[in-house]
Amino acid sequence: MVTIRADSIKRILMITDTFPPHVGGGGTIRMVKFAKYFSLKKWKVTILTTTAKRTAAGEDKELLKEISSNYIQIHRVGTTILNFGERLKNILGKRGGKLDINKTKKRRNLIAALLAIPDSLNICILTMVWAGLRLIRKEKINFIIASSPSFSILVVGYFLKMISGKHFIVDIRDDWAGSPAHSYDFNFRKIIDLFLERKVMRLADMIIATSTGIKKSLLEKHPMIPGEKIRIVFNGFDPQDFEIKSSINKNSEKFIISYLGVLNYVKTPQYIFEGLKEAIQREPEIGNYIKLRLVGKRHSWVKKLVKEENLEDFVEFTGFVSHKKSIQYMLTSDILVLILFKEEGGDTAVPGKLYEYLAARKPILACVCEGETRKFVIQQRVGKVTSPKGIDSIVNAIIEFYQEWRKGELKKYSMSSSLLGQYSREKAVIGLIDLLTKME
Repeated sequence: MVTIRADSIKRILMITDTFPPHVGGGGTIRMVKFAKYFSLKKWKVTILTTTAKRTAAGEDKELLKEISSNYIQIHRVGTTILNFGERLKNILGKRGGKLDINKTKKRRNLIAALLAIPDSLNICILTMVWAGLRLIRKEKINFIIASSPSFSILVVGYFLKMISGKHFIVDIRDDWAGSPAHSYDFNFRKIIDLFLERKVMRLADMIIATSTGIKKSLLEKHPMIPGEKIRIVFNGFDPQDFEIKSSINKNSEKFIISYLGVLNYVKTPQYIFEGLKEAIQREPEIGNYIKLRLVGKRHSWVKKLVKEENLEDFVEFTGFVSHKKSIQYMLTSDILVLILFKEEGGDTAVPGKLYEYLAARKPILACVCEGETRKFVIQQRVGKVTSPKGIDSIVNAIIEFYQEWRKGELKKYSMSSSLLGQYSREKAVIGLIDLLTKME
């Protein structure tokens, strides 16, 4: 039996805004898988996070079970300070008396802009820095990884690096300063974001980005950053997630198109709904077989859209499900949908679920803007690509997929095992460990 000396164990502090059981999209899964595979490689992992809950998500206790290990501990900043921050914003955003509505709106937008630098989690920065310093001393941390968004998390990492001198790695999953995903009603916000981003990126010992588009954006904004300092660590898939036996029975008589993940007023399903409706009108036979499945928590306005388009008989809502259950829904679908708009930073982003879609070996209907994701789907021939607002092209894609489903031809979109393997979460962590080891 080989024993590992305590002083030879590497220790890493991972800072993130949400962590199971609270979940907040693909970023949460990325941090869970990092923790899982670092611990399996006998690295001691300390998670510093908040108790913040995303309103669009839920709780996934199964993910916590997945990382139950003596090598992983979780430290959370409490809700009191978060609730205080929200109350403060509400109080300062209100004003009594009869006022011009446009002036009132502008004032409230200004207050919101001032209170959200770099984002609404800023109220936790000092508390998380204090907690982080105690954890660094107690756990004898070697490396700090701060993962964004939230970008306040990167500021926490910045201060911890300044004070402790430990190796500081920035994990940037979405573009920051200047991204169309952020509201810049006031120019000073963009200036401040650029300033903060520059300070954080210059101090970091290494930057890991989830796409080449994000790396390119960073280098264009901050040409003083050496290109070799930014490494690409793609989002990926965990092969173990796809070894499960599904508890969901696939109805072989139904042509099931599934969308998994967040929907909002920017990432709207409106055009998919309109495309589905028109496809059924053009080819009435499709209506006898097709089902659009929306996996995840849905706001009432989404259901209202379905009703307005008279699609109640063709759309299924699952509600919030665990990550494990979402994989089962992927595996029992015929087509998987991606939606990506430039307005949400889609020209540089590559969604984490893209790689899980690939691992499910299902064709992808990619309703995406110009950018890295669009190029990937086209180059790898793993689906059909449309504009996110291109109703005609969405209609054509649905009809073509349906015809191929009837003929049993959908398997042609599957990626080869050798190419798929390079996006394994375990492989990503092994590569990251190699990079970190070379720092010391």
